[in-house]
Amino acid sequence: MIKSQLTKILKKPERIFLIIGSVFGLLSAFLMPALTIPDEGAHFWMSYSMFSKNEQIPKDLLISAEDSSAFLKDGAYSLKVYQQKVDFEGDSFQLNYSKKITINSVNNSRYVSSLDISRIPQAVGVLVGKAIYPSIGVMSITGRLFNLAFFIAAIYFVIRRVRHGKLAIAFLALFPMIIHQAGSMSYDVINIVAVFAWVGLMINLFTQTSSITKKQIAKIIFVGAILVLTKPTNAILLGLLPFLPSTLYKNTKIFQQLRKTIPRFAINKRVLWIISGILLIPILAFAALVADAYLNIYGISSRMFVQVLFNTFFQTNINTQLDPIVTTGIVGHFGWLWYKLPEWLVFVHLAVFGLILLGQKTPQISRRFAVVSLSLFALSVAAIVLGMYFLWTLDPKVAGPSAIFIQGMQGRYFTPLLILLVPVFAYLQRYIKLDINQTLLTVIAITMAIFSLGVYLVLTYTYFYLPS
Repeated sequence: MIKSQLTKILKKPERIFLIIGSVFGLLSAFLMPALTIPDEGAHFWMSYSMFSKNEQIPKDLLISAEDSSAFLKDGAYSLKVYQQKVDFEGDSFQLNYSKKITINSVNNSRYVSSLDISRIPQAVGVLVGKAIYPSIGVMSITGRLFNLAFFIAAIYFVIRRVRHGKLAIAFLALFPMIIHQAGSMSYDVINIVAVFAWVGLMINLFTQTSSITKKQIAKIIFVGAILVLTKPTNAILLGLLPFLPSTLYKNTKIFQQLRKTIPRFAINKRVLWIISGILLIPILAFAALVADAYLNIYGISSRMFVQVLFNTFFQTNINTQLDPIVTTGIVGHFGWLWYKLPEWLVFVHLAVFGLILLGQKTPQISRRFAVVSLSLFALSVAAIVLGMYFLWTLDPKVAGPSAIFIQGMQGRYFTPLLILLVPVFAYLQRYIKLDINQTLLTVIAITMAIFSLGVYLVLTYTYFYLPS
């Protein structure tokens, strides 16, 4: 009986994700001290403000990651964070469509909006926690739990509905870095869900032989809108749409009408690639001109910019964040970037991910799908890097025009994008033959996921709760 149940679970990657993700997500949510996860303090304040009429954040909520760490060390954590109620100064419920809130007395203000869908699950959780017991600890835990519940349910649905690459997607969703975020109040959770849902939908469409349905068109519009609303750079992923196979439209009325009005050669695959290439050239040229104009404002030459890029990605003696925060952070860099998985484990974890990508059984993926996915992966990475340079590093408060490398990047920004490698490796299976038993591959994936997540939890307990 037990053996048959285990066999059923091994054949269902969504169930594997549901079990492991729920167990380790809950352990992470309760084990991590309040507000010690990267940027969680800001996420907590913004989530609270979505349903508050106050424009001034109550001072009792302004506990930093460093404060939480200090409370742990002097034994006052439970008293300060969980038992002590917050004085909300007569605050009451108010749904905010757009409001400027003051974070502290140093003129640090931000806009919060209920239209910010990335904060809705945790904001509802904070609201529930406030009703149960208005302490920072209780509100942060309920905020985390609502965020985690949304993540588990959404990713379970994505894995269940995607036709191919289920095991790879499940394993990626169980990366320690992702589970760490899912058990927090990070707004990256909805971004992860949006990226996974979009690529999962594209995998289904690119491997579909029947015509596209109205329901699928509605899904494209809905998921695409969520994708762009969560993070502007995600708009790059919409680039998969123009390359969808023509077989999807052959029996649709719109396509038939287009065939009557547009010359036949216009829908030829080769012509489509040529047109796409021609369009790409002016787009890249325009982007280069805009970047050059922006650099000129700061007096930075193209040569200096290239040197900055080289320093960022190759000069580890200059960019000391590259290995510990960016590269290792793709799999696991935790707390307020205080501790991380050992690099040997990160290497093994990524190697197992590569094994799963090559070893899972997938259909024949078109070269077009693989090339476009890889291109969009590279463009998305470039967009994040350039965004961190122009919008963060060049800020005089950070480094300014004299910066010699791009600062502020964290590996977690790139982790969700790894799902774009699923079609790439599926195509490579034509040339790299890896004959491995699928049950064994699943066992390897489960073992690696549990081991890495277990190490994450042990490191968390050791760092925060054992005397140094």
